[in-house]
Order: sequence, then structure tokens, then C-alpha cells
Amino acid sequence: MRTARQGSEHGGAHGGGELVGAGAQRRLAARVARERGAAGLAFVDETEAWGLLEVNGAQMGAVDLDADGWPDLVTNDNQGVDDFAGGPRYHWVLMNRPDGKGGRTFVDETVASGLFARRDGEGGRPSVQHVFADVDGDGDLDVFAGVFNDPHTAPETHFTDTSDILLNDGTGRFEFAPASPDLQVDMPVIGATFTDADADGVVDLFLGLWYSNEDIYRNDSWLNWLFGANPRLLRGNGDGTFTDVSAEVGIEMKDGTSASAQDSVLNGTHARPLMGATACDVNGDTLPDLLGMAYGRQWNPLWQNLGDGTFDEVGVASGYAGDADIDYTDNWYYVCYCWANGLCDAPTDPEFPYSQRQRQSVADAGYWNVGWDDQPANLNGNTFSAACADVDNDGDMDLWNAEITHEWAGGSADLSELLVNDGSGTFSRPGLAETGLARVGVEDPSTTAWDFGDQKAAIADLDNDGRKDLILPSGAAYYGNFLYLWRQWDTLRFSEVQGEVGVEVPTAHGIALADYDRDGDLDMVTSSLSEVVTEGGSDHRIYFFENQGVGNHWLRLDVRAAVNNSRAIGARVEVTAGGVTQTLEVVGGYGQHGIQHEPVLTFGLGPFTVAESVTVTLPGGEQVAYGSVEADRQVRLEADGTVVPEEAE
Repeated sequence: MRTARQGSEHGGAHGGGELVGAGAQRRLAARVARERGAAGLAFVDETEAWGLLEVNGAQMGAVDLDADGWPDLVTNDNQGVDDFAGGPRYHWVLMNRPDGKGGRTFVDETVASGLFARRDGEGGRPSVQHVFADVDGDGDLDVFAGVFNDPHTAPETHFTDTSDILLNDGTGRFEFAPASPDLQVDMPVIGATFTDADADGVVDLFLGLWYSNEDIYRNDSWLNWLFGANPRLLRGNGDGTFTDVSAEVGIEMKDGTSASAQDSVLNGTHARPLMGATACDVNGDTLPDLLGMAYGRQWNPLWQNLGDGTFDEVGVASGYAGDADIDYTDNWYYVCYCWANGLCDAPTDPEFPYSQRQRQSVADAGYWNVGWDDQPANLNGNTFSAACADVDNDGDMDLWNAEITHEWAGGSADLSELLVNDGSGTFSRPGLAETGLARVGVEDPSTTAWDFGDQKAAIADLDNDGRKDLILPSGAAYYGNFLYLWRQWDTLRFSEVQGEVGVEVPTAHGIALADYDRDGDLDMVTSSLSEVVTEGGSDHRIYFFENQGVGNHWLRLDVRAAVNNSRAIGARVEVTAGGVTQTLEVVGGYGQHGIQHEPVLTFGLGPFTVAESVTVTLPGGEQVAYGSVEADRQVRLEADGTVVPEEAE
């Protein structure tokens, strides 16, 4: 494995549209690291002790399924049908249990849980994403199990199972909810999040979809690849069933079948293929907004909740759609197009990366489409996840975007970046070099171009100092990728520390944060996409990193509500300690494949032994104040304003 300080001058990164050389990145980060360091933050690999050596997982989620106070783990190794009689395994339900030695470990209760049963009762379900909320109002966590059928493959090869809802009986045992015809259809679901979109106290479901079968198999030229399936908003009925309201609330966009298809692409009114979905109140009006993560360097859509049951798409106006760099002249395919057609001078700099590829110019020129590839609508990112939290403690929700980026695309391609909210839902990008988020640990790609395979993103206070840190599992089987961790040591100032704190993971992918051992700090379960090679291919190895803590104080909050949405999905929680207010939202999954961290919220309080005030605001504005709460414990915040200590069983 690498350390965070290995790298190459070839591994550049962009911030605010400016190319920052890897050498400058390393010098800056090394100086910052000397000054600030990891401040005692450290993790220990306890994968074996937690019983995970024989478990694989590309996606994973942390939730307390049986309400015993200990976070459990749900993981799946991509998508497939399990043979629980000893054949291929893709899914695991791992319950957090005593290990008989005074510690904890995971115990496989997949079959007993029923979570991967099929409606016809035979075999296992091929779901690839799992997000959790109380959808029937009985107080426990139910699950949306999403199935992705790749529209690039023929329909007859698709799984016959559809996405579905399974209800928890309160002990971690699941049965199917009544059928929802609007949900149980063949959809390429690639992102899912629970939310309360209409603030009626009942959980809704927002789904990000990739392409549709009809779009892929039409032969309408290259426009075919720009239009995706429309996202879906399904309104919860309170009993575990859902009704599709996408059209009536205004999140459906143009489908590419009209004569003005190309215009709708260029002005951003078309349905884009999405790679993820997030719900978050970005403009502070107590109503959840809906964020899509667009594939193909297209603008990211953001649907602002208007409060009357409808949404307005404001991605470009908000600054979320993409960054301001639209200079495509260093795109390798553009240069090849110029060479092939005699439209521009070849660069004279012998170090320019595509000079060695001049012989491919004629062949590569076909990849450049005049009138599209040179337009702002296609000079953005391949966004896979957007994590939402108040990173700078100013009371509004910022975004941490994960992007897959290729060197050939040049500076106009968006890199993974922090988007800072001005309080109104408008975002600025302070820049990677300026914040310390320019990457240090980039290997020398030698004869291979670099790719950043960033598909997941997470925001969490890992050292309980009251500042949010940033995590970026970078993989997708691209060369030289690994897990990045940046510690925030001052407001919007970060230092890359994964090598120093012991969480080096090659080709990283899934992530699930929780206080698995109930000691007050967040532990990390993550995975590597391509580390273990077996006869049948590459297994997705899981790592368990146990947080060693740094001595700071903390407060863990289990938020409840007196509505059908009893677990308060979408609630905004504000904790003030030492005069500083931190803000988090209760999240029911987000980003690509429904990233699911523990719903209990962890607030680091630094040196302070009490939170002066705790306030919960539910979707729609109902607010409950809890007064002061002592630190270093987990409590349940009841809907009537009482604070109940929550001891683990």
C-alpha cells in the first residue's frame, strides 16, 4: 500500500478552475501537516476481530435493525442472486453481537432476517442498494431494496425482481410491504433516499435513475446517450406503500423524443442519466430539496421545494450544476479533432500529455461533437454522490461532491469538490488548493493516464473536535485510486491524513460510518473494489477501522418524532457548545447506491462537557427545544421535548 506522501508530478488536480501541480500540492500539504498534523486521530484495522474477513461488499449500510442500541451492518457485493445453500453469496445482514470476550463482533443472520427473500419465496433477491426509514409508523427501521437493471443490456437478460419495500417487525426480521404498483416496475435505480418531501409527516422516496431501456435502444444518434430516465418521487401512504407523483410535482423533464431534443440538452431542460440521489434542505426553509448527480459531464439538477407541493429545477442558478471552468481547449479529443481537420495548431510543448497520442488523432477525432462537446451543458462532471452537512458551522448545508474524472477531459472536467452554501441555497467553490483538498497521494501514472474514480463521499467529525472532516473513497477500478481522508483543522482548512491515521485502502468504494462499539466516536467500514483476486474474479474486501478517539467530548442523538415518520428523517438538528452551533440532518440514504450511515447523529464537542442547547426542526418547521444536555452519552430526543439516556443492551 501507499502512504499519503507518495505521488508524481503527473497527478494534477483542479480547484476553482485552476490547474494545481501535484508537486505544489505535496509541498503545501506537507507544510500544513507539519503545522497541524492529524492531532491524534488514529484508526486500527479490526477487520478480523469483527468477523469480516470472509465477507465481501461493494455497498454497505449501518443501521440498528433490532433496536438493541448497537449498529448492525448490511452489505452487498454488487448485484446477484444468492444461493444460501452454499453457492454464490452477494448479500449479508450482520448483527452486532457480544464476542464472548468482552468485545463485539458481527454475526451472519442474513437468512433469518428475511431481508433478501423474494416475493415468490425462492432463492435470494438481487437488490444492490438499501436505505432505511420508518415507512409504516411503527417506530422501527424498514428498508427500500433497490434493483438496478442495466439498460445497456437486452431486457430479456434483466432480473425479474423489482425494487421493493420490506417492513421490519422490530427485531430485525423483515417481510414484504403490501405491493406498490408504481414502485414494482423495471427501473434502473442507481440512487435512493428517503425524505418527507411534502412535510406531511409521512416518509417519501426519491429515486435517481440512469438510462431507460427505450432511450438506449432508440437509434437517434449521439443524443441517445444524453437523455436519461426521469427521476421518480414516490409519495408515502403511511403503510409501506408508495404512489408515483413525479409528474404532478414537476421533477419530470423532457425525454428526448421531440424535435427540440438537442435544444433541451443545451439549455438543461432534459432528463439526464443520474448516478445518485440526495435529499437535503439547501435553502433553509425547512423543506427538503432534491439533488440529482448527473452522468456524462452534464449539469447536475437541483429541484428546489416550493412549499406548495411542487419543485423548480435550479441547478445552474444555484451553482450546483457544475463549476465555472468551461475552457475545453486542453481536452485531448478536441486537440485531436483540430489536428485531424487542420483547424488549430498542434501544441509545441513536448511535455503536453496528448502530444504522444498524435498518431491517434484521426481515429480519436470522431469523439468530438461540434455543437455539443464545446457547450457549457457538457463541460461539467461525472457526479456520483453529493453528501450534505454544515461543514463550516455557519448554519446552512454545504455539499461534498464525488466525481469520476479523467485526465483526457482537461481542466473543464469537474473534480470532487466542496461546495459552500451562502445560506440561500447558492453555492460557491472555494477551490481545492485554497482549502487543502488538492490531492497529495497520486501515484505516477507512467504510461497510463490518471483517473479519479470517486463514487462515494462522506462528511463526519471523526475526531470530535467540532469540525466536520471529509472522506472520499476513490476506486471504480481506476489506476492509483484509494481512500482519501481530510481532517478539518480550521474553518474550511483541511489536511490530507489517511496515511497518518491508518486508513489506507486501495481502490476504495463503499463506506458506512457508525459508532459500532459505542465508545462515542465514529468507526469506519469501507471496501476495496479490486484488491482480492479469486478464480471467479475480484472480491470486494471489507475493512473495519476502529476509531481510537482523541479525548474530545461528544454527544450522540437518536431523534424521534410524533408522526408516521417516527425516526425524523429530514429533521435538522442544531447543537450549541462553547458558543458554536453545529448542524446536521437525519438522513435516510444519499448519493450513489444509497449510502447509509448510522441514523443516530454524532456531534463532537471538543473540550466542552455540556451542550448548551439542542434543537430539532422537523420538515415543515415544527421545532422542539431540548435545553442543555450533558456530554459523553447517547440520548433519545423524544417528540415531547424530553431527553432519555439510551443505554445499549
